Amino acid sequence: MMLPVIRRLRDEGRLTLEVLALTTAREYLASHGIKSKGFRDLVTGADAQALAWGRELMEGQTHPSVETAESEAYLGLSFAELVEDLGLEGARQAFAHRRRAAFHPVRVLGRALKQWAPDLVVATSSPRAEAAALRAARVHGIPAVCLVDLFALEELKYIGQPGYADRICVLDEHVRARFLAAGRAAHEVVATGNPAFDSLADPALARQAAQWLAVQPWHERKKILWVSQPEPARHRITGEPGDTGLPRRVFEALSRLAARRPDWHLIVRPHPSEDATGFRPGLNVSISTQQEPLHMLLHAVDAVVCMTSTVGYEAALLGKPLIHLPLSVYRDEADYTQMGLALRCDTLEGLEKALNSILLGEWTPSLRLAPAGDATRAVCRVINGMLP
Repeated sequence: MMLPVIRRLRDEGRLTLEVLALTTAREYLASHGIKSKGFRDLVTGADAQALAWGRELMEGQTHPSVETAESEAYLGLSFAELVEDLGLEGARQAFAHRRRAAFHPVRVLGRALKQWAPDLVVATSSPRAEAAALRAARVHGIPAVCLVDLFALEELKYIGQPGYADRICVLDEHVRARFLAAGRAAHEVVATGNPAFDSLADPALARQAAQWLAVQPWHERKKILWVSQPEPARHRITGEPGDTGLPRRVFEALSRLAARRPDWHLIVRPHPSEDATGFRPGLNVSISTQQEPLHMLLHAVDAVVCMTSTVGYEAALLGKPLIHLPLSVYRDEADYTQMGLALRCDTLEGLEKALNSILLGEWTPSLRLAPAGDATRAVCRVINGMLP
């Protein structure tokens, strides 16, 4: 989400950017030609004890793409601030119980603000160091912009509080309305879209889709994409029991429909972490592999069926009719029906009627999204508008 914004601001040339890349983000940005700093650039000569704690905590907390010095500094400085707040024993207990989620290094991020003296702080809606940076900005009297990636279900609890960032860039008007209902002022929340989705508008994708379809024997049929995803045995927070066999049952129901509808073709896209061995091609059914670009596939199909996958939102951005199956234990985390983006289908038996409705154009979404492609520009307008 941040990479397109950084690139555009850099290319506009009117700003000096200091990028603080947290842990794994540094290697990612470097691979795209973006120089950045890290927690190790905030270390001072007075941090010997903090670094010692960092080395102690590194066991089981390292990542192959993060340099040892950065892990040591991130863990050590964050833990040292926890010690200042809770005492050593309290900090150890908090870290043992919550691991990195116990960290909220506002004063450490304050070092960065003192060192670089920015006119504006921009961060994502992530709840640890990014949140600490935005709170540090407020402590130091520096304006701040928060970029919210998706639906802000959990993040609303803190970003919805008055004073948390001066501007909040959100996905769409549905999410904006939720922030206004939480008490944020209308001028503080801007529906910009997510810059990470701008690549959907790349004209090359439509050309690739047309070329790919041209060699498929079923290219003239109505093409339906089932975006599969694993279903857990239990909800990670509520403990609600899940049906691990649900994705397979959805696949079987859609396959039976496709087998008796010669005018339809079902394309199944397994999730990268899903065991796809149970998904087999059949009559009017094909299985999409990870080698086929997902965004190209979205351009190629006529309709999409999903439960809670973000791909459903991407489909809506492209104007593809969407069917939402509210059957997952995570159904509330991406309720595309409530958002006005999808036709709700509560049972597998209702899929044929729902598909007929959207393929015949009898259903239209109640929430109209701005087409993909303008979010980066919109976010940069907000950022530039906050600067002197």
